[in-house]
Amino acid sequence: MHVLILSTGYPTDYVALDGIFYRDQAEALAAEGHQVGFIAVNPISIKSVLTCKKFTFGLSTFKENGVNTFLYKYLNIPKYPTYTVKQAERRGRSLIDRYIQQHGKPDVIHLQCYEAILAVDYAKRKYRIPFVVTEHSSRFLTNSVPSSMEKYAAKTFSESDYNISVSEEFAKVLSNKYSQAFHYLPNIADTEFYKPSTSKSINGTFTFLSAGILNENKNHQLLLRAFSKFLQSGRKAELVIAGDGPVRESLSDLAKELGIEKLVSFKGWVSRADLAILMNRSDAFVLCSKKETFGVVLIEAMSCGKPVISTRSGGPQSIIKGKELGVLCDHDEQSLFLAMQEVYDNFAAYDSRVIRQVVLNNFSPGAIAKKLTGIYTNVLNK
Repeated sequence: MHVLILSTGYPTDYVALDGIFYRDQAEALAAEGHQVGFIAVNPISIKSVLTCKKFTFGLSTFKENGVNTFLYKYLNIPKYPTYTVKQAERRGRSLIDRYIQQHGKPDVIHLQCYEAILAVDYAKRKYRIPFVVTEHSSRFLTNSVPSSMEKYAAKTFSESDYNISVSEEFAKVLSNKYSQAFHYLPNIADTEFYKPSTSKSINGTFTFLSAGILNENKNHQLLLRAFSKFLQSGRKAELVIAGDGPVRESLSDLAKELGIEKLVSFKGWVSRADLAILMNRSDAFVLCSKKETFGVVLIEAMSCGKPVISTRSGGPQSIIKGKELGVLCDHDEQSLFLAMQEVYDNFAAYDSRVIRQVVLNNFSPGAIAKKLTGIYTNVLNK
């Protein structure tokens, strides 16, 4: 089968993790023997340019891990959301034509973000190529999709031949909002990258790990307060927080206010390689977000064999399906404290091999690629 992925996100020197889930799916499909192409019309923020001190825009073409890729980077205009639609349409159309000239007509297009709908609509009309869409954006959960973009989202989901969302709860939200059927298909965990190792904390202390951008939605304030309560219960542990963001300083101040700063370590931004090391050195992973469309860090930790704790924030309910994997809790200090206590007190009952096997069966590249192949086949047989 010939599959073309189209998105407005792809990993770059500016943002290393931008669109990484899309690229992972493309490479997983290629590994299954499909012919796979990728077109990304990538907006780059002014902030990213100033941070990286680079100005490398325009088109680059390359083949990586079996995927023929066309990556077009451009400087985004802040507070003008429809600019991404216009750029995706203008550049996307010409890149689709060029891709087909060089690599042939794909059987199906997989749109990874609704902002590129006009380019896909062009391909569907000109070349009669069906398309499926996966929606990832948490803006649909927080009702923060700009009003100027709503018509493009509605157009995408009504014209798509198959709508996918990355969690069961997210599928319900989108189905209710747009009166269209949405189907659950999770993101991929890189099970070869995130895997168990023998590394462990030198001091042997039980370690809770949390990772993610430090903002209000990730709710690390709740985690610090619950951890403080955990320590007050007489149990001994340390908390490691990886990531950076706008509330970093206030979190550090809160740790001092609670008197737990000596047992809380803020690691700042870490690479994927360093995150994998931290996961293997920890005993349990904690995610305490207010809203999550999926929660990929949970399956990455589980792929390392770690039990996980998460608030019921949307996506995690599709991941933590049994007590052998960890604990789901409510968005309050007492509930999170009790979840941390449960994992700590029953830690010996968790089997890292069982936890990892769940990831291999449901979230590995091969498992997701097979499910995608079935979806594409059904669309083409309509």
